[in-house]
Amino acid sequence: RPVSGGIDVSGGAGTESLVTAGEQSSGETRDSARVWLEPGATRSKLDFVIDAEDIGKGGLAKKYKDNVAAIRIIKVMEVEDRVATDEERKQIARYVGWGAIKGVFDPDNKQWAKQHTELKELLTDGEFRAARKSTLDAHYTSPLVVGAMYGAMQRLGFTGGRVLEPSVGIGNFFGLMPSSLRKNSQLHGVELDGAIATLTMRNEAK
Repeated sequence: RPVSGGIDVSGGAGTESLVTAGEQSSGETRDSARVWLEPGATRSKLDFVIDAEDIGKGGLAKKYKDNVAAIRIIKVMEVEDRVATDEERKQIARYVGWGAIKGVFDPDNKQWAKQHTELKELLTDGEFRAARKSTLDAHYTSPLVVGAMYGAMQRLGFTGGRVLEPSVGIGNFFGLMPSSLRKNSQLHGVELDGAIATLTMRNEAK
């Protein structure tokens, strides 16, 4: 189900913060905040949509290409100091992490040799180390599972409040949160992979 969103830094109900806990090329932690708007609300150029039907499709090679495409977009956005376009946000939402693609970090794995070289050239040393370390726990969660978890929370009586996502990644759990919960919640996310934390934040206004 598409979920639209916009920008807010008020810190009140319906807002979100993101903290980077991993390695950054600058050695500094970074944070950001945003609010997700109700579908049909007034939309600006900063609004975005996560299409649940287009997440996690294809085999490992396709997932690798989607990951790299998302990172390349972020690198360009950092140079140009801007937020993502609508088309770029669609590509960024396809990022699924490195948990299932461990071979790309193995320099002796001939099957992934070309991709290993490409990724080494694309990422900084710190970003590459953080991405490699993330293979232990960075696994994509399907929209079906996300929806089931929110359904269980609602059946248990949760109607809103403070929500911590300790491994936020690209933000699927936040982006697919039911609007009835989102407008009554404060979301806080932590991400160890510095490149992806930057990716998530750069998908929003500064």
